[in-house]
Amino acid sequence: NELIKQNREESGFAAICNEPRLERINRRVRDYKYRLNVSTGSTSDIGASEIHQAKEKNIGEFFVGSLRKVGKDSLGLCPFHNDKHPSFAIYKEGRRFKCFSCGASGDTPDFVMKLHNLKFPQAVKFILKI
Repeated sequence: NELIKQNREESGFAAICNEPRLERINRRVRDYKYRLNVSTGSTSDIGASEIHQAKEKNIGEFFVGSLRKVGKDSLGLCPFHNDKHPSFAIYKEGRRFKCFSCGASGDTPDFVMKLHNLKFPQAVKFILKI
């Protein structure tokens, strides 16, 4: 028992347990943001509001080509592969897409990432023109 207590104290476990909950959450968020920035190669922070704004944009604003309305959805040729028949769908409000030939799907940031070969932070900045 004494050995376990000593190991916990040496590892900082006791300090983490005594740390107030909000501080622990903030530390975890900072650690997550750091790992995200290191993995994407980005040094700038993109906040949740910017991500939300980017996801609210219509994919049609960034789509190059013609789209045909079919009910609430739009159909067109997929920009990610050579397509002869319309297999690319943009759903309802223009925030989700799916290609039934190549399987590409996602939201507005995903579309811009695939179309322009960008990472997520750069795609959000591109969408918002930051």
